[in-house]
Amino acid sequence: MPSSQPGRAAWPTGRPAHARLAFAFIACGAAAASVAADNARVGQDVQESLAGQQKQALAGLHLAGHDQVPPPHGSGPSPLGNVDLLCYPPDPSYELSMVPNDDLSSELLQLPFTFDLYGDSYDSVYINNNGNLSFVDPYPQFTPDGFPNVDFRMVAGFWADVDTRAGNGTVKHKVFPNKLVVTWDNVGYYSQRGDLLNTFQIIISDGTEAQMGLGNNICFCYGDMQWTTGEASGGINGFGGTPATVGANRGDGVSYFQVGRFDHEGIDFDGAYGDNDGVSWLDGQLHCINQADPNLPPVPENFPPNDELFLPCGGAIDHEVRFTGPEGGQIVTVNVTDVDGATVQGLLVTNTPGNPARVRFQWTGGVAPAGDYRIDMEAQDDFNPPGITPRSLTIHVESCNEAPTCSAGPPATSACREATLAGGVVEDVDGDAIDWSWTSDNPDVSVVPAAGSLAAGVGPRPLPPVQATLAASASACHASAVLTLTVDDGRGGTSSCATSVTFHDDVPPTLSLGGGGTAFEACLWPPDHSYQCFSPEDLELLVTDACSEPVTWAIVGCTSNQTDDAPEGDVNGDGHTIDDCVLDTDGRSFCVRSERAGSGPEAQAGRTYSVTVAARDACGNLSNDLTLARIHVAHDRSLHAEGCIDVTRTGCKTLPCTPKK
Repeated sequence: MPSSQPGRAAWPTGRPAHARLAFAFIACGAAAASVAADNARVGQDVQESLAGQQKQALAGLHLAGHDQVPPPHGSGPSPLGNVDLLCYPPDPSYELSMVPNDDLSSELLQLPFTFDLYGDSYDSVYINNNGNLSFVDPYPQFTPDGFPNVDFRMVAGFWADVDTRAGNGTVKHKVFPNKLVVTWDNVGYYSQRGDLLNTFQIIISDGTEAQMGLGNNICFCYGDMQWTTGEASGGINGFGGTPATVGANRGDGVSYFQVGRFDHEGIDFDGAYGDNDGVSWLDGQLHCINQADPNLPPVPENFPPNDELFLPCGGAIDHEVRFTGPEGGQIVTVNVTDVDGATVQGLLVTNTPGNPARVRFQWTGGVAPAGDYRIDMEAQDDFNPPGITPRSLTIHVESCNEAPTCSAGPPATSACREATLAGGVVEDVDGDAIDWSWTSDNPDVSVVPAAGSLAAGVGPRPLPPVQATLAASASACHASAVLTLTVDDGRGGTSSCATSVTFHDDVPPTLSLGGGGTAFEACLWPPDHSYQCFSPEDLELLVTDACSEPVTWAIVGCTSNQTDDAPEGDVNGDGHTIDDCVLDTDGRSFCVRSERAGSGPEAQAGRTYSVTVAARDACGNLSNDLTLARIHVAHDRSLHAEGCIDVTRTGCKTLPCTPKK
């Protein structure tokens, strides 16, 4: 709607030529700065005097009938203005665009790049105190109009009645090779009010600034926005009256865009051309546009930081994003793609075309599996060809699932290569079905069964026993492994527990006799004192060890019931020889003399040699001694035939005999 304040015609025809003297270049030298400041104060006084008279008259009209004044906004302005939220937080290299004032403008500022506004190219710009940039002419108008408008060629970050007097903020800028950044830092409103402050930024470029998005040539960035309207525009304590305008306008009544108009506190927003909106909706917002495009694509609004929403366990999401067609009269539709199946897990999406188009996401936590769910959106207006804006949103769902717990059971010890473990116990308060698996930190130790599943259920649930086996290629003398049990409920809940198994072979080998389980027996005749020898092939010995091969055995004893050399006079007939039983170097072959005592108390029984053996496994375990062989030498021939060795194990009495070796 047209403003009630006169436009540029309000400027006096005889105004001093220095009324808009440059303040953007005060770094040119101390003397020049002093002259510029003096001249600026003269121009400022002229403008503020005229504008003040107009505003007082208008304020009387706007305030008529208001008996009560609303309380001030919140708890007052932020001391530092939230400039850290801006796209380009100002630093000491930024220049003051103009001295503190009400409705002044900078001098014509030359740009090192070309700015395109709907096909019109500009290489210079005015910075206007009232929250906008203009081309061709400066604009002191403090009461804003909506767009489109044939009177203004303007980029308006927040067109409203800014008043930086009385220490209420500054307007500063910096020129870059491809962009201009202008910051309204903690600025107050007319008349010299500083109880509420606004911080915002306009960036214009040639479209090559990557941070703005390549192709975009206008960006609006907002810090903390606290007021909308000055007193001369009908505002009461910063609100009401004529709403502030955000957008850009070519000045031909055709080409323009408008983000919105704002006249009250709050975060409500219903699009560029709906009802007037709440100024706090702008807090932290970023709007970037490519003005060179004859049809601007829909502008995404109300997206969360980093395009991420978080659904906590037991919480809920209710968030609406919007896409606004900058040109009036358009209808915007949004194609929504559920990339990861969020709607199957309970996400409710309400998609409403319009201007703005609205997409509302509602989701209650505690149902969906934890994880990240991406939603792709493509907003399209009804221009021909249409403007298209893609945007994605990620919803992070926190797990509400209680992870299962487990106990792996007590450690196990095996004297050989196998150990049986109890299997463990699993408990899950959610009663979920459980997948379980065992792993060993020793590659030589395997577990069977290695994995399995438990049906859903509550309370402690035992797992089946498992067998840990040490590989045959590994030493069983001493080995161990940590066995880890991992349980998974299939909903993101996992836990692990551990036990151990130790293998220590302390079991000796086993010796047994062949031939029916009796010792090897042989009878020698005649007693001619000769050695009769026997090898392992003559003997029948069985050696077994389940754990630690190889096993070795050897003769550990060869004894006789008669002395090796009987004293003369007590016994006789043994030839007075010694070493009647000798072992070969292999420890397994032996020889005995075919002799016995001829007389004496025990002579009639003959001589019996007893040969014992023992075995040792690879871990050093030693078996018990075993009598492997008995060799008999008879006292006289009546018990045996001449010249034979009887190996028939019948007590040396059965004939015929095996020929003597």
